[in-house]
Amino acid sequence: MTGVTLYVTLEPCAMCAGALVQSRVTRLVFGAMDPKAGAVGSLYNLAEEPRHNHRLQVTSGILAEDSRILLKSFFERLRAKRRDN
Repeated sequence: MTGVTLYVTLEPCAMCAGALVQSRVTRLVFGAMDPKAGAVGSLYNLAEEPRHNHRLQVTSGILAEDSRILLKSFFERLRAKRRDN
């Protein structure tokens, strides 16, 4: 998938970051850091690991607060819906 730029709201976990490296995505752009499970700068940095045969460019913090609010409100609504059912 060379030449592909992936845009996501939350920093990918180790499994997702590994998939990005293995599929040879060129660039990742994400909003909010994930201090509990992030693997592209928070806990690990699998995207730029020198032992991998591919590294991707990473741009983080784009609309970080908006991304954080979007994710938080989504999961709050999901939990409220489950409580109501």
